[in-house]
Amino acid sequence: MVTKYRKKWRIKSVRPLVRYVDEDQAVINVTFQIGGNNQADVDLLKMHMKLVGPHKRIFTHQTSAELHNGDGAIHFSIGEPQRWWPAGMGGQELYSFTLTLLAGDKVVDKMTSTLGMTSVRTPKGDTQSTLLVNGRQYDYQSVVSITPDDEKHILPVGGDSLLVIQDHFGPDVLFDAADRAGILLIQSVPLSRNRNVAGNSQVRQQVDRLAAHPSLAGWLVNDHCRTGDRIADRLHTLDPTRFIFRNLPQAS
Repeated sequence: MVTKYRKKWRIKSVRPLVRYVDEDQAVINVTFQIGGNNQADVDLLKMHMKLVGPHKRIFTHQTSAELHNGDGAIHFSIGEPQRWWPAGMGGQELYSFTLTLLAGDKVVDKMTSTLGMTSVRTPKGDTQSTLLVNGRQYDYQSVVSITPDDEKHILPVGGDSLLVIQDHFGPDVLFDAADRAGILLIQSVPLSRNRNVAGNSQVRQQVDRLAAHPSLAGWLVNDHCRTGDRIADRLHTLDPTRFIFRNLPQAS
Protein backbone atom coordinates (compact mmCIF):
# COMPACT_ATOMS: atom_id res chain seq x y z
CA MET A 1 0.00 0.00 0.00
CA VAL A 2 2.79 2.46 0.84
CA THR A 3 4.60 1.71 -2.42
CA LYS A 4 1.36 2.19 -4.31
CA TYR A 5 0.84 5.70 -2.96
CA ARG A 6 4.49 6.67 -3.28
CA LYS A 7 4.19 6.08 -7.01
CA LYS A 8 1.21 8.42 -7.15
CA TRP A 9 2.16 11.30 -4.87
CA ARG A 10 5.25 13.16 -3.70
CA ILE A 11 6.18 16.48 -2.12
CA LYS A 12 7.71 18.64 -4.85
CA SER A 13 8.47 21.74 -2.78
CA VAL A 14 7.95 23.28 0.65
CA ARG A 15 8.13 26.98 1.56
CA PRO A 16 7.80 27.84 5.28
CA LEU A 17 7.42 31.56 6.02
CA VAL A 18 7.40 33.18 9.45
CA ARG A 19 4.62 35.74 9.00
CA TYR A 20 4.86 37.15 12.52
CA VAL A 21 7.01 36.52 15.57
CA ASP A 22 7.46 38.09 18.99
CA GLU A 23 8.41 36.74 22.41
CA ASP A 24 4.93 35.25 22.90
CA GLN A 25 4.10 33.58 19.60
CA ALA A 26 5.17 32.85 16.03
CA VAL A 27 2.71 32.62 13.14
CA ILE A 28 3.92 30.38 10.33
CA ASN A 29 2.57 29.73 6.84
CA VAL A 30 3.78 26.66 4.97
CA THR A 31 3.12 26.55 1.24
CA PHE A 32 3.70 23.21 -0.43
CA GLN A 33 3.39 21.63 -3.85
CA ILE A 34 2.33 18.02 -4.32
CA GLY A 35 3.07 16.07 -7.48
CA GLY A 36 0.77 13.27 -8.55
CA ASN A 37 -1.55 12.15 -11.29
CA ASN A 38 -4.34 10.26 -9.56
CA GLN A 39 -7.15 12.51 -8.42
CA ALA A 40 -9.19 9.53 -7.21
CA ASP A 41 -7.19 9.30 -3.98
CA VAL A 42 -6.68 13.00 -3.27
CA ASP A 43 -9.23 12.97 -0.43
CA LEU A 44 -6.99 10.51 1.44
CA LEU A 45 -4.06 12.93 1.60
CA LYS A 46 -3.08 14.64 4.84
CA MET A 47 -0.18 16.87 5.81
CA HIS A 48 1.59 16.43 9.14
CA MET A 49 3.95 19.15 10.36
CA LYS A 50 6.49 18.69 13.15
CA LEU A 51 8.76 21.33 14.68
CA VAL A 52 11.48 20.38 17.12
CA GLY A 53 12.91 23.43 18.82
CA PRO A 54 15.63 24.28 21.30
CA HIS A 55 15.46 22.21 24.48
CA LYS A 56 13.65 19.56 22.37
CA ARG A 57 10.28 21.29 22.55
CA ILE A 58 8.01 19.62 19.99
CA PHE A 59 5.11 21.19 18.10
CA THR A 60 2.88 19.21 15.73
CA HIS A 61 0.01 20.08 13.43
CA GLN A 62 -1.99 17.90 11.03
CA THR A 63 -4.61 18.79 8.46
CA SER A 64 -6.15 17.49 5.26
CA ALA A 65 -4.26 18.35 2.10
CA GLU A 66 -6.59 20.74 0.32
CA LEU A 67 -4.96 21.19 -3.07
CA HIS A 68 -5.50 23.62 -5.93
CA ASN A 69 -3.57 22.53 -9.01
CA GLY A 70 -1.22 20.67 -6.70
CA ASP A 71 -0.63 23.63 -4.35
CA GLY A 72 -1.66 23.74 -0.71
CA ALA A 73 -0.95 25.65 2.50
CA ILE A 74 -0.86 25.14 6.25
CA HIS A 75 -1.25 27.96 8.77
CA PHE A 76 -0.39 27.49 12.43
CA SER A 77 1.18 29.23 15.42
CA ILE A 78 3.45 28.23 18.30
CA GLY A 79 3.84 29.78 21.72
CA GLU A 80 6.97 31.23 23.30
CA PRO A 81 9.25 30.83 20.26
CA GLN A 82 13.01 30.93 20.60
CA ARG A 83 13.93 33.67 18.17
CA TRP A 84 16.91 33.84 15.82
CA TRP A 85 19.07 36.98 15.99
CA PRO A 86 22.06 38.36 14.11
CA ALA A 87 25.39 37.92 15.88
CA GLY A 88 25.73 40.37 18.75
CA MET A 89 21.97 40.78 19.23
CA GLY A 90 21.08 37.34 20.57
CA GLY A 91 21.31 33.62 19.89
CA GLN A 92 20.98 31.77 16.62
CA GLU A 93 18.23 29.33 17.58
CA LEU A 94 17.11 26.92 14.86
CA TYR A 95 14.16 24.54 14.70
CA SER A 96 14.06 21.21 12.89
CA PHE A 97 11.08 21.31 10.53
CA THR A 98 9.53 18.19 8.96
CA LEU A 99 6.54 18.07 6.63
CA THR A 100 5.10 14.59 6.04
CA LEU A 101 2.62 13.61 3.33
CA LEU A 102 0.17 10.92 4.45
CA ALA A 103 -2.29 8.82 2.45
CA GLY A 104 -4.65 7.65 5.14
CA ASP A 105 -2.27 6.50 7.86
CA LYS A 106 0.54 5.63 5.44
CA VAL A 107 3.64 7.80 5.07
CA VAL A 108 4.04 8.69 1.40
CA ASP A 109 6.81 11.30 1.44
CA LYS A 110 8.50 13.79 3.75
CA MET A 111 10.84 16.79 3.64
CA THR A 112 13.02 18.06 6.47
CA SER A 113 14.84 21.37 6.86
CA THR A 114 15.75 23.91 9.52
CA LEU A 115 13.72 27.02 10.28
CA GLY A 116 14.58 30.16 12.22
CA MET A 117 11.97 32.26 14.00
CA THR A 118 12.89 35.77 12.94
CA SER A 119 11.41 38.86 11.35
CA VAL A 120 13.44 41.28 9.22
CA ARG A 121 11.74 44.48 8.09
CA THR A 122 12.71 47.96 6.95
CA PRO A 123 11.53 51.02 8.89
CA LYS A 124 9.04 53.19 7.06
CA GLY A 125 10.84 55.81 5.01
CA ASP A 126 14.23 54.09 5.33
CA THR A 127 15.29 51.43 2.83
CA GLN A 128 19.04 51.90 3.00
CA SER A 129 21.06 51.55 6.16
CA THR A 130 18.71 50.24 8.83
CA LEU A 131 16.80 47.02 9.31
CA LEU A 132 14.42 45.98 12.06
CA VAL A 133 15.17 42.47 13.28
CA ASN A 134 12.45 41.15 15.57
CA GLY A 135 11.41 44.76 16.07
CA ARG A 136 14.86 45.93 17.17
CA GLN A 137 17.01 48.28 15.13
CA TYR A 138 19.96 46.70 13.32
CA ASP A 139 22.44 49.17 11.79
CA TYR A 140 24.93 47.52 9.47
CA GLN A 141 28.30 49.22 9.12
CA SER A 142 29.40 47.57 5.88
CA VAL A 143 27.88 45.95 2.80
CA VAL A 144 29.93 43.10 1.34
CA SER A 145 29.14 41.90 -2.18
CA ILE A 146 30.13 38.30 -2.78
CA THR A 147 30.65 36.30 -5.96
CA PRO A 148 31.02 32.52 -6.37
CA ASP A 149 34.79 32.85 -5.92
CA ASP A 150 34.29 34.54 -2.53
CA GLU A 151 31.97 31.98 -0.99
CA LYS A 152 34.59 29.68 0.49
CA HIS A 153 36.34 32.52 2.28
CA ILE A 154 33.68 35.11 3.16
CA LEU A 155 32.56 33.74 6.55
CA PRO A 156 32.98 34.61 9.30
CA VAL A 157 32.49 38.35 8.98
CA GLY A 158 31.39 40.84 11.58
CA GLY A 159 27.84 40.72 12.86
CA ASP A 160 27.41 44.33 11.73
CA SER A 161 28.06 43.44 8.07
CA LEU A 162 25.38 42.81 5.47
CA LEU A 163 26.34 40.35 2.73
CA VAL A 164 24.86 40.72 -0.75
CA ILE A 165 25.03 37.69 -3.05
CA GLN A 166 25.54 39.19 -6.48
CA ASP A 167 24.96 37.76 -9.98
CA HIS A 168 24.19 34.21 -8.82
CA PHE A 169 22.07 32.30 -6.35
CA GLY A 170 24.00 31.40 -3.22
CA PRO A 171 24.43 27.70 -2.42
CA ASP A 172 22.80 25.99 0.54
CA VAL A 173 26.13 25.64 2.33
CA LEU A 174 26.55 29.44 2.42
CA PHE A 175 23.10 30.04 3.89
CA ASP A 176 23.56 27.20 6.38
CA ALA A 177 26.81 28.79 7.58
CA ALA A 178 25.18 32.23 7.82
CA ASP A 179 22.29 30.77 9.84
CA ARG A 180 24.73 29.35 12.37
CA ALA A 181 26.97 32.44 12.45
CA GLY A 182 24.21 35.05 12.70
CA ILE A 183 25.06 36.82 9.43
CA LEU A 184 22.38 38.54 7.36
CA LEU A 185 22.33 37.99 3.59
CA ILE A 186 20.59 39.74 0.71
CA GLN A 187 20.02 37.49 -2.31
CA SER A 188 20.06 39.21 -5.70
CA VAL A 189 18.08 37.77 -8.59
CA PRO A 190 20.48 37.69 -11.54
CA LEU A 191 19.34 38.81 -14.96
CA SER A 192 21.29 37.84 -18.06
CA ARG A 193 22.67 40.36 -20.53
CA ASN A 194 19.51 40.31 -22.60
CA ARG A 195 17.53 41.07 -19.42
CA ASN A 196 15.83 37.71 -19.37
CA VAL A 197 15.62 35.49 -16.36
CA ALA A 198 14.44 31.94 -16.14
CA GLY A 199 10.68 31.72 -15.90
CA ASN A 200 8.50 31.81 -12.85
CA SER A 201 9.36 28.20 -12.10
CA GLN A 202 13.01 29.05 -11.34
CA VAL A 203 12.10 32.09 -9.24
CA ARG A 204 9.70 29.92 -7.26
CA GLN A 205 12.30 27.18 -6.96
CA GLN A 206 14.83 29.59 -5.45
CA VAL A 207 12.30 31.11 -3.03
CA ASP A 208 11.24 27.62 -1.94
CA ARG A 209 14.89 26.66 -1.43
CA LEU A 210 15.89 29.72 0.60
CA ALA A 211 12.76 30.88 2.44
CA ALA A 212 13.38 28.83 5.59
CA HIS A 213 16.78 30.44 6.20
CA PRO A 214 16.60 33.13 8.91
CA SER A 215 19.81 34.65 7.52
CA LEU A 216 17.93 35.67 4.34
CA ALA A 217 17.12 39.30 5.09
CA GLY A 218 15.69 40.26 1.70
CA TRP A 219 15.82 40.05 -2.08
CA LEU A 220 17.59 42.41 -4.48
CA VAL A 221 16.28 43.17 -7.96
CA ASN A 222 18.76 45.77 -9.13
CA ASP A 223 17.51 46.12 -12.69
CA HIS A 224 15.07 48.97 -13.24
CA CYS A 225 13.28 47.59 -16.28
CA ARG A 226 10.01 45.89 -17.05
CA THR A 227 11.49 42.46 -16.41
CA GLY A 228 12.91 43.62 -13.08
CA ASP A 229 9.53 45.01 -12.05
CA ARG A 230 7.89 41.74 -12.97
CA ILE A 231 10.41 39.74 -10.95
CA ALA A 232 9.99 42.04 -7.93
CA ASP A 233 6.22 41.58 -8.04
CA ARG A 234 6.63 37.83 -8.32
CA LEU A 235 9.01 37.73 -5.36
CA HIS A 236 6.61 39.75 -3.22
CA THR A 237 3.82 37.30 -4.05
CA LEU A 238 5.95 34.28 -3.19
CA ASP A 239 7.63 35.78 -0.12
CA PRO A 240 5.68 38.70 1.38
CA THR A 241 7.71 38.45 4.59
CA ARG A 242 10.87 40.00 3.14
CA PHE A 243 11.74 43.38 1.68
CA ILE A 244 12.50 43.64 -2.04
CA PHE A 245 15.49 45.96 -2.49
CA ARG A 246 15.56 47.74 -5.86
CA ASN A 247 18.99 49.28 -5.25
CA LEU A 248 22.13 47.95 -3.60
CA PRO A 249 21.85 48.70 0.14
CA GLN A 250 24.20 51.34 1.52
CA ALA A 251 25.88 51.13 4.93
CA SER A 252 25.32 53.85 7.51
